[in-house]
Amino acid sequence: MKGWFELNVGARRLRAVCSAVWLASVPLGWGAAPSQAYLASVQGNALNVTLTIADVEASVLDPATLAVRLDGTLVAVGSLAKTGALTTVRVASSATLAANSVHQVDVTFRDTLNTPIEGSGSFTVPYYVTVPGTLVMPEGIVDLNSPGFHVRPYQTAANNPNSLIWTEAQLAGRYGPNLADLTEADANGFFVRQLINFDVTGSGGGFANDRQFPGLPGSGPRDNGVGNATMEVLTYLKFSAAGSYTMGVNSDDGFRVTVGKNPADRLGPILGQYDGTHTAADVLFHFLIPAPGLYPFRLLWQNGGGNASLEWFMVRDDAKILINDLATPGAIEAYYLSSVSFPYVAYVTPGPGATAGRADTELLIELAHGTIRVDPTTIRLELNAQPITPTVTELDGRVRVSLESSGLLPPDTSATVRLEFKDLASNVNTYTYNWSFDVAGYAVLDVTKRTGLGTEDSAQPGFKARLHQVDQMGSDNLANLVARAEQQLAGIIAPNQANLAGATGGWFTAEVINWSVLGPDSVGSFADDAPVPGIPGVGTPLYNRSSIAAEVLTYVVFPTAGLVRLGVNSDDGFKVTETDQAPVHNGALVVTAPAAIAGAYHAVSGGSDGAGIARPLTAPFSGTVVYATPNDACAALTNPGALSGNVALIDRGGCSFAVKLQQAKDAGALAVIVVNNKLPGDPAGIYPVITGGTTPVDIPTVMISQPDGEILKANLNEGVSVTVTPDPTFALAEFNGSRASTDNLFDVLVPEPGVYPLRCVWYQGNFLGGLEWFSVAADGQKILLNDPTHPQSLKTYRARAANVTPSVLLTRNGSQVVLTFTGVLQQAAEVNGPWFDVAGAVSPFAASTTPAHRRFWRARSF
Repeated sequence: MKGWFELNVGARRLRAVCSAVWLASVPLGWGAAPSQAYLASVQGNALNVTLTIADVEASVLDPATLAVRLDGTLVAVGSLAKTGALTTVRVASSATLAANSVHQVDVTFRDTLNTPIEGSGSFTVPYYVTVPGTLVMPEGIVDLNSPGFHVRPYQTAANNPNSLIWTEAQLAGRYGPNLADLTEADANGFFVRQLINFDVTGSGGGFANDRQFPGLPGSGPRDNGVGNATMEVLTYLKFSAAGSYTMGVNSDDGFRVTVGKNPADRLGPILGQYDGTHTAADVLFHFLIPAPGLYPFRLLWQNGGGNASLEWFMVRDDAKILINDLATPGAIEAYYLSSVSFPYVAYVTPGPGATAGRADTELLIELAHGTIRVDPTTIRLELNAQPITPTVTELDGRVRVSLESSGLLPPDTSATVRLEFKDLASNVNTYTYNWSFDVAGYAVLDVTKRTGLGTEDSAQPGFKARLHQVDQMGSDNLANLVARAEQQLAGIIAPNQANLAGATGGWFTAEVINWSVLGPDSVGSFADDAPVPGIPGVGTPLYNRSSIAAEVLTYVVFPTAGLVRLGVNSDDGFKVTETDQAPVHNGALVVTAPAAIAGAYHAVSGGSDGAGIARPLTAPFSGTVVYATPNDACAALTNPGALSGNVALIDRGGCSFAVKLQQAKDAGALAVIVVNNKLPGDPAGIYPVITGGTTPVDIPTVMISQPDGEILKANLNEGVSVTVTPDPTFALAEFNGSRASTDNLFDVLVPEPGVYPLRCVWYQGNFLGGLEWFSVAADGQKILLNDPTHPQSLKTYRARAANVTPSVLLTRNGSQVVLTFTGVLQQAAEVNGPWFDVAGAVSPFAASTTPAHRRFWRARSF
């Protein structure tokens, strides 16, 4: 949190910015040294305010004269403690102060010289969570002879993307078996540990004497058995007094701390978390304990890869103390056993904060019994404040609460869920949970591109793929952009160096798309990776696994209508479209005149669509090319009139791209072509790069190679006309850029069962790369498309036996019209629909034209 505060002493006012998590204080040490005692700092929380008053030589605080006002109201001084020249004063607020609220503190006192002194300051109450009093454990059920923590590690071969939502599913076994070393664990996979102070190298965090993570290294393939790991820590923490507490976790990578009726509860209030990846660092958070007692706590931790560490501690008087470090005074005690355990939420999807909930809302909640059982008859569920009736079943000792889709939620919105149930204790307990998740957007497949079920060519299952690999000319690979891949596949950039020995007519076939450039299990979520077809290429060995582009075509059979979740895991980028044709336009620079140099040239967008500083290339531009003077546009242009309304040609080098582009924009140019300055033979190669920088310039821009630029320059006297048109094909999903292996999940609404064309373009820059294409079941399970070993896999085919282009011709025959058509005839009462198939219609089809039967007709493909 960041905020301003002020301190006033006499006529002196000091203002400073505070960037600490919750402290708001500053010593009056600037300028001339103070000559009398002064208010040195102010800090506070929801319940208490702490002041520090500093003595200055003979000017010493007289405690009997101290008066403190909080927001103008006189409050009693609770305690004073003096250390050297500093006196720490604590006062209690008469009411609980709201989180993030700002409060004024004013003090008056006299020093031992009888000098009247006043001072003022302000503080912001840190964000905090109030722990429900209903969560305190009944007396006697927690075993005080079992100090410490229950710790359950879990590791998978599937890559943890540093997401806590993913981690919860990992712990629930959704991403594969546990590969952690459980040799010394109990039958449920738990270890007992006295402190949470773990590190794989022995040096992470802020506490000494680090211990190795229990269960790590495991047998997982990442980072010598310490990657793709998670751990849950369950315990009961003893708070001897009600009050405000500060807890901290130092983690590499993420964590979440919750409190619940059962420590294992996945939906307990979140006290603090870090959801992502970072090196070992403290995260502090604050909460209120309403009454003394023992409270169930859960710490969730995850590590994607690299170093791993975890520490769990409390902060007291600015000192960090590991939880359960009983050798340190003031440590919070922890106990791991209880004779009574309450039921809890063991799994939920979509869970709190989920960012890609399905619009068809297939909720799944699993309730686990403790020694006290769930009463299934009391389960109540609401979705967006509307009561709904879920399906409740008992399976494997758990109560499963599920809600199948009853209609689509609005896409790109937030949905709220409320769950309530009771247990079967003699004194019945009620459990209430509220959470929200984001509903993902979805694309509706174009029914006119569909053919009917059964039109797939069963003799050609799978996919066909066309591979293209460029023999790099230097250290710089081709730009990692979808447009580059399309231009490469179109043969614009350079000859194809992929090994086509296994291709037929330039096309490879594949049963599934689970590829890796470097071999099995090196990227993605699925094992048994196949080599990328045609790779390594036949060119220079140093570069024969780099600068790859692929076009993957297939026809997917969607047996039922409804929402389907698909996914692509890629390193680097990809684009999925509903078509079986390459785009006519791909962002290349097309010279239309003079005829001698007409054609397409490799061009790289400099827009923010490709991480550049220019305007995103979302619309075509055309014009006459005019060479800027000076040619590098690093000084004031001397030919702005010639550039106005035309396309500026500018050489790379001499100054930043931002300077060049701004000069062209100010001159009135409609677009910019930057010519690379790398000559053939340059160690970096000649390929164009993205015009990067930090200052955006609102003008469309592309870069071309130096040899292509020389062609344009040599023909300027004859008038060079160019056009650049981006690919207008709608993307069902896309990642445009460079990245390590990462999932993109996307939803499509299938309006009618049938066979639909899908095209995936994939590209890779250098070294590591891969591609996986899959669907995602309602329970989150990822399934490769066309996986013959999985009954839920969507089937795909390389061809369709029928691909009818729909047509309709209308003629009159008396009081009837006759429709001659191909495809499936549809009718509607209004031109905008809704449209319905004409049942049993066979061409030619006769229909009435009386006013009472006005109709509109169209034809669609099968």
